[in-house]
Amino acid sequence: MRTQTLGTRRRLGRDLCNGVRVTVELTVLTWNVQGSKGLDVADVAAIVVAARPDAVLIQEIGRRQATRLARALGMGSVRWCFKHRPPGARAEGLAIISPHDVAEVRSFVLRRAPRWSWRRRVGLAATVLNAHGAIDVVNVHLSPHDASRDRVLEAQNAVDAMHARGRIAIVGGDLNDGPDAPVHEVFRSAGWIDSSSLAPAGVGVGVNTAWRPGSRRGRSPDQRLDYILVPDTLDVVRSEWAVDVDELDRVARLSDHVPVIATVGLRPHR
Repeated sequence: MRTQTLGTRRRLGRDLCNGVRVTVELTVLTWNVQGSKGLDVADVAAIVVAARPDAVLIQEIGRRQATRLARALGMGSVRWCFKHRPPGARAEGLAIISPHDVAEVRSFVLRRAPRWSWRRRVGLAATVLNAHGAIDVVNVHLSPHDASRDRVLEAQNAVDAMHARGRIAIVGGDLNDGPDAPVHEVFRSAGWIDSSSLAPAGVGVGVNTAWRPGSRRGRSPDQRLDYILVPDTLDVVRSEWAVDVDELDRVARLSDHVPVIATVGLRPHR
């Protein structure tokens, strides 16, 4: 599968302060922006910029939308991969956007279906280069509705793809299932854990990350579908909504999902 490279690159700063090595932290944001219904690039960018992420994982976004969003964010590295293209509509896919250098970008199929069908599922992986080395971020969007068995197979395909890369990976995306669903056991058994379960007590707001159908204004999200999963070799500093509670109506105008963010740190070598 072909990925498209857009924009330029910037370098991540060193992890040295007055000659003392410090633990590197990486902040990842994931958001299903429902781009097929249109994208308010300026407002989405304003929300993302305020969270100061090192990697932005976007689901349901078109290639041109990803380009415009990256420019609005002032982030020079953006990669997009094709998911499907419904008849008479524009292509939809996944994007990884970063202010840092990225390398070894690869997309992979999680569920095979015709290229015009929403049932087709893909993942997108990229390596974020930092002073500590290379850390993969992996963007996934699993099947919706009652396709529980499909999600389990898709999760296993994602795990296999990450193992093939052989590098520390942070997984983010719309898993389309609750925190107790079988799909999580696939990731847990392979070593990836929901970041919210590892965050310090009292850090973070919000549990549910998406609204069920109906008017979204004036009510909180009522289901949890979006996650950032981390291996147990990383420490979680925070895992939360990327917006405050009083901004939920603003987010509800943009998408039926809330952006989720996690900051993780590499443990110092002993």
